[in-house]
Amino acid sequence: MLQEKAVSRLGEIGAAQVLASALNVRSGPGTSYRILTVVYRGEWVDILSGDYGSWTRIRTAGGVIGYVASQYLGNHVGP
Repeated sequence: MLQEKAVSRLGEIGAAQVLASALNVRSGPGTSYRILTVVYRGEWVDILSGDYGSWTRIRTAGGVIGYVASQYLGNHVGP
């Protein structure tokens, strides 16, 4: 079980707390992409990559991987 958790964390560069009251998690880095789910203020998300301009690729606590507007994430904490 411990090994499975370690494998699922590969690629993470840290975690950040959601600052917006509700933040859309999208299928791609832009508002034209569909909404996969919503995360809420105070929730923590795993940061997978930040190389998308003003968008960050994240994984939610529920395991959904998508993109959010970077400005609505707090300063991330390292891996």
